[in-house]
Amino acid sequence: MDESLPEAHLALAVLKKDAWNWAGAEAEFKRSIELNPKLARAHTNFATLLAVLGQDQQANAEASLGRELDPFFTGSNWRLGWQLYLARHYDEAIEQFKRTLELDPNHVISHVHLGHIYTAKGQYQQAIAEYREAIKLGDDTASNQICLGYALAMPGDRSEGLAILKELRNTTKYVSPAELAILYIGLGEKEQAVAALERAFAAHDPQMQYLNLEPRYDSLRSDSRFQDLVRRVGLPQRIRSSSVWPWFLEHLLGVTRFSRCLAPAEWGKSIERKIRSCDAMSRSNFCLLHSQRIKKGCGGSRRKFAQRRP
Repeated sequence: MDESLPEAHLALAVLKKDAWNWAGAEAEFKRSIELNPKLARAHTNFATLLAVLGQDQQANAEASLGRELDPFFTGSNWRLGWQLYLARHYDEAIEQFKRTLELDPNHVISHVHLGHIYTAKGQYQQAIAEYREAIKLGDDTASNQICLGYALAMPGDRSEGLAILKELRNTTKYVSPAELAILYIGLGEKEQAVAALERAFAAHDPQMQYLNLEPRYDSLRSDSRFQDLVRRVGLPQRIRSSSVWPWFLEHLLGVTRFSRCLAPAEWGKSIERKIRSCDAMSRSNFCLLHSQRIKKGCGGSRRKFAQRRP
C-alpha cells in the first residue's frame, strides 16, 4: 500500500471498522484526513465510526463537515442523513435525504434510509412505500426485503412478513444474520432474533457494529444476552433504550389524563401530544425532564379540587 495516499488509508479504515477493529480504524481515518483534510468521504465515513463508538457530537460534526466539503456529491449528502438517523434526529434526517434525492431522484440508498426513518417514527405505510420504491429502482437485496418485512409486520401484517422470511430461507443471496434478527423482531420472535444475533457474532457480521445505534433493536436492549453481545463486539455500554420508557410513558400519560380532569384540559393534551410525537430517545428525555413538573402540577390540582369539595 502506498502510505502517501489518503484514499488507501480510507479504504483500510473502512475494512478495519467492518472487522470491529475500532482503534485501528480510527487511526487510519485520522491518517487519511491528515494527508488530505478536504477528502469529504474520509470525514463522512469517520463520522460513522464515531457514532459506533458513542461519540455523537463529534460524529455529527464530521458528517456535516464532509457535506460542506462536497455539497453536490450524493455520497456526502446521504451519509449526513445516515448520521442524523443514527443520532435519532429523524426529521432532520428526512430533510437531508430529500435534499439528496433532489441531486439524484433515483438514489436508491436514500429511499432505503427514508424507509428506516419512517419505520422508526412508526409511519409504516410511508416506510413500505420507500422500500418498494427502492425495489422498483433495483434494490431487491435481502437487506431491503428484511426492512420491508419488518415494516409490514410491525403494524400487524404478519403474513407478509412471514412470506418474506420464507423467501429468505430459500434464497441463494447473502442474508446478514444481524439484519435477519430485525425481521424476527418485527414478527415478535424474540428468541429467534437473539439466536440470529449470536450467529452474526460468530460470523463477524459487519452489521453488528450498529447494535447500539439501530432503533429496531430497541426491544432487545433490556435482555442480558443482547447486552453481552454489545460487550463482546467491543462496543461501549450506553443507555439508548425505548424498552424501559413505554411503561414510564403510560404512567406519565396516566398522570396527564388525570390532570385533564382537574386542570385546564389543553395542558394535559399538549403534554400527551408532545410525548407521542417524539422519537424514543426524545421521549425518554422529555419524560425525565417533565415528570416532576407534571406530578407537582397534578398535586396542586388535587389540592384545589379538594378545597372545592363540599
